[in-house]
Amino acid sequence: MRKEIVWGSVIKTVFAMCAVMVFFGPAGTLKVSAKDVNVKNYGAVADDKMDDTDAFNAAIETAGKTGGGTVRVPAGRYYISASPAINEGICMWSNVKLLMSPNTILQVRPNPYETYHVINVFGVTNVDIVGGQIRGERYRHQGTTGEYGMGIRVRDSKNVLIQNVTIKDNWGDGIYLGTMNDYDSLYGCSKVTIKGCTISNNRRNNITIADANLVNIENCVIKNANGIAPQCGIDIEPNVQDGGFIQENQVCKSINIKNTKITCVKSGNTKGEYFALMIINNWFSIGKNKTVAENVKIDNCNLGGYVGNYSGKNVSMRKTNIKGTFIYLRNTKFKNCKVKKKERWNG
Repeated sequence: MRKEIVWGSVIKTVFAMCAVMVFFGPAGTLKVSAKDVNVKNYGAVADDKMDDTDAFNAAIETAGKTGGGTVRVPAGRYYISASPAINEGICMWSNVKLLMSPNTILQVRPNPYETYHVINVFGVTNVDIVGGQIRGERYRHQGTTGEYGMGIRVRDSKNVLIQNVTIKDNWGDGIYLGTMNDYDSLYGCSKVTIKGCTISNNRRNNITIADANLVNIENCVIKNANGIAPQCGIDIEPNVQDGGFIQENQVCKSINIKNTKITCVKSGNTKGEYFALMIINNWFSIGKNKTVAENVKIDNCNLGGYVGNYSGKNVSMRKTNIKGTFIYLRNTKFKNCKVKKKERWNG
């Protein structure tokens, strides 16, 4: 009996020591472990029409500073301030998952910015954005110029998952994958998956791939980009330098698009529709067409509009239905596809 009492005391002592090791650093500084937090515990209140951006960032920062975790967002409408600043908007941290209810709405507050981001993914790794809806402010925008208001802007980040998110009505793109600086050593995104998303009615493109490798887009519904050129479902278009020059590390490599449906708005003043998918160097039309993308695979997709391969290398399509005209400067491999019309661009 005495041995059992002593052993029990030892166990309690060990647990107490572990608690000290977990919650206090080397100098005794308190470290709160936050593997699972809720934005409501940081001041977010659904449906009250007050700005919840700071509450979201406080929850994400808490999880990020303790090594990562899940930030939960219950159902309801939360009002978010988009921003052009690198440290504003909803700022993701490495190893953090933003998990939203399907009935969570991030309502973007009206703003006058030519460029902004609602969710800002910059210089981080291992980030998940899952569920919920981002509803932009294009019909309540307080300016008339610009085209870079992004629902989710991902720059210079790695291992990013965007899943089951509805993104609509932004001043620019639904999702933008790129870089902060075309000329520094930290360049572009890698290993980005966009899965099960509905992306619609964004003013410029629904998805722009400007600087990214190893991108997988699957099981998505992408529709009705409209408002300001190029108005693509998916636009693969790096920011090339004068003369169409592009550095090797700027070429977007290994882009896979599968089981995805893209619908375009019909144009009233051209003889066709907008582009469902376009791969382009914007200098192509004056004969300075450098490769901007390599190893692009489209598998089992429905593309309801024009498709253009002006500047892609090793582009292939399999079991894909193109309901518009396929325009090409570069050769594309087709296998078991239906293409309404093929047209060689003559410049």
